[in-house]
Amino acid sequence: MDRFEEQQSTQGLDLSGEFLRLNQKAVELKKTIVNGKTILEDNELTDELGGTVIRDNSR
Repeated sequence: MDRFEEQQSTQGLDLSGEFLRLNQKAVELKKTIVNGKTILEDNELTDELGGTVIRDNSR
């Protein structure tokens, strides 16, 4: 693999469902591994969870 290409971005809600965010997938990305677990394979999410969401609710 020599380089990544970008796909068109899409708009969606963040995990809390409160805020809009842009999502953009890469072409040719085979796997993403977080803490030893494959969370993305062949540009599709797996059912694995590689970590914990950390939020600062003190604001």
